[in-house]
Amino acid sequence: MNKLSLSFILAFIDQISKFYIRERLEEYDSIEIIAPGILNFTFVENRNIAFGLDLGFINQLVVWISILIVIVIFYLVIIEIDDSHFGSYGMPFILGGAIGNIIDRLCVFLDFPGYSGVTDFIDMPNLLYYFGIMENSRWFIFNIADIAISIGAVIFILSNLTIFEKHEDSSESTLA
Repeated sequence: MNKLSLSFILAFIDQISKFYIRERLEEYDSIEIIAPGILNFTFVENRNIAFGLDLGFINQLVVWISILIVIVIFYLVIIEIDDSHFGSYGMPFILGGAIGNIIDRLCVFLDFPGYSGVTDFIDMPNLLYYFGIMENSRWFIFNIADIAISIGAVIFILSNLTIFEKHEDSSESTLA
């Protein structure tokens, strides 16, 4: 599968899942998916940016900056389209997730009926709470696009760490 197709498939799956949630639930309603408290689908609309951060008028600026970043990532995916190394899969995941969330933000901006923010619905426990690292026992509610962006970021970071280590190893061998 070509990497650009992967991006669009992820954005499509994200939008279908959000459509399903908006059609089936009222905002703040919840459906238990796996055992009590393990995994719920809880419909919320994030009217702000990541993790519900409210930056006031800057929220609209973030939408426009996000669109520009998506265009840059789109270009990067296109020029890397034939590259088959592990790290080249990070950007298509990030692109697909970004497109999914930007569609919601544009629908809000253009005042489409039924849109007040990015649709989030995956509701699960916060494992960091159980290690005493965070105070909230529930994680932020998120969506498929957020998962795609996170997976893409992890792939991108891991592949760059690997490249950095290889570069370090080759520099050391040339110095010896």
